[in-house]
Amino acid sequence: MARVLIADADTEEIERIRAALEEDGHQVSTMTDGIEAERRIVEERPDVAVLDVVLAIDSAQSPNDQ
Repeated sequence: MARVLIADADTEEIERIRAALEEDGHQVSTMTDGIEAERRIVEERPDVAVLDVVLAIDSAQSPNDQ
């Protein structure tokens, strides 16, 4: 199945999405930090990333700026 990364500031929302995806057999990783999410997307290359559109990312510290 798919490798899915979930990044959201709302931990309850993360758990709802995680439960549904894991029930369908997907491998899920989660985080609540935008910078960490960006780093892990670049490093791990998940099949799908579910992102909170208002999750802050400080581009000054972005892995893509290195």
